[in-house]
Amino acid sequence: MPWPTPDLAKRGATVAADYNWVVIDTGGECDVVVGQALMVTDETPSPWHGR
Repeated sequence: MPWPTPDLAKRGATVAADYNWVVIDTGGECDVVVGQALMVTDETPSPWHGR
């Protein structure tokens, strides 16, 4: 779901409760959204370049 908003952590945590796993792909353009994505995860994310 496209939620590039400052409250991504709150929304993500609510949705994550209903699933076994959730992918948060921020793209890295906005530091606020990246920070929110990091607050949702319990694991360290790593960049994937698809190569």
